[in-house]
Amino acid sequence: MPRIRKFSPDDEPAVVMICTMTADAGRDATGLLHDDALWADLFALPYVRRHPDLTWIVEDDAGRVAGYLTATDDTDAFDAWFRDEWWPARSARYARAGSRQRELLEYADQRAPGNETHAREYPAHLHIDLLPSAQGGGYGRRLIATVLDELRHRGVQGLHVGVDPQNAGAAAFYERLGFERLPSPEDSVTLGICLTPDGRHTPSPTGRTDAASVLVHADPGQVFRALTDEDALLCWLPPRGMHGRFERFDMREGGSFRLVLTYDDASHAPGKSGADSDISDVRISAFVPGERVVHEVDFDSEDPRFRGTMRMEWCLRRAHGGTMVEIIARDVPPGVRAREHAEGLTSSLANLVSHLEP
Repeated sequence: MPRIRKFSPDDEPAVVMICTMTADAGRDATGLLHDDALWADLFALPYVRRHPDLTWIVEDDAGRVAGYLTATDDTDAFDAWFRDEWWPARSARYARAGSRQRELLEYADQRAPGNETHAREYPAHLHIDLLPSAQGGGYGRRLIATVLDELRHRGVQGLHVGVDPQNAGAAAFYERLGFERLPSPEDSVTLGICLTPDGRHTPSPTGRTDAASVLVHADPGQVFRALTDEDALLCWLPPRGMHGRFERFDMREGGSFRLVLTYDDASHAPGKSGADSDISDVRISAFVPGERVVHEVDFDSEDPRFRGTMRMEWCLRRAHGGTMVEIIARDVPPGVRAREHAEGLTSSLANLVSHLEP
C-alpha cells in the first residue's frame, strides 16, 4: 500500500521527473520547452532545497516515488532567496528559445518579494504533483492535511495556491478541502485557506521589515551552533549596553525560550517590559541545521506599540571565506524604532563575529 513519508535528498531525481511529467496542467510536459530541466528549477528544486522540512513524498508499493508536496511557510522570504541566491546561479543555463520558455524565464527574472498580492494574508504556498498511479487514493488530500497541520503548528496564518486555469479539476479539489477562490487576474486561479483558530486573519501591525547581514569567517556548522546554543547566545546576542539571561530555553523546531535583556544604563533607553528590561517570548517555527532558524517574537509589554508577533529569520549561506549571516525581521512593532533596531541588529552581528573570530 502506498505511504506518505518525509522527503530525503535521494528523492530529488524522482521529484524532478514527476515535476516535468505533470507540469502541463497535470499532463506530461516533456518536450514542451527547449530545456525540460527548467520546470523543476522553477517549481520543485528550489523548494526541496530550501524547505526539506516542508516536503513530503508519496511512495508506492514497490518503494518508488509516485508524488510529492513541497511548500514554503513564508512566500516573501522564499522569493527574496530565489531572487538573490537560487536564480542567479541558474539563469544563464537556459536559452531564450521558444515562447513558453521565454515566458517562464521572464517570470523567474521578475520574481521578488512583494509580487504575490496574497502573501500577507496567506503567507505560505505549496506545489503538489502526483503521478496517475498515486491519484484517486486520497493521497493528495492526506498530503494537504499534513502540510496544513505543520503550518498551523508553526503559527502560519494562511496558505495560498496557484492553479492553472486549464486544470479545473485541481481547483475543485482545493475547494472541497475548504480553500476559497481569491481575487486573481483573468489568466490565473488562486485559492487560499485561513489557518488561524478563529478563521480570521491577524493583520500585520506595520508591515515594516528590518534587515542586517555580516560575513563570518567560520563554517555554517559553527555559526549555526552559535545561533542555537544557550551559552553562546548569551555571549553575543545582547546588543552593546545590555546583558541577558534565559528564564527558559528549549531550542528546537516547535520549542521556545523566554529571554530577558537588561540595560546597563536605562536612563536614556527605557525598556519595553519595564524600566530597564526587554522581555520576549520566542517560539521556534523553523530549525534547519546549518541553514536557518526562525524566531516568532512577542514582547512582554503593556504598551500597545509593542504588540504583535515579529518574525525574525536567521539565514546562513556559504560565501567566499566563510558564512554570510543574514537576519530579516518582519512585522516589526511600531514601538521599535527603525534606527535603534538597525543599530541593535548590527551590534549583535558584530558580537557574533567577535565570538566566532577571537
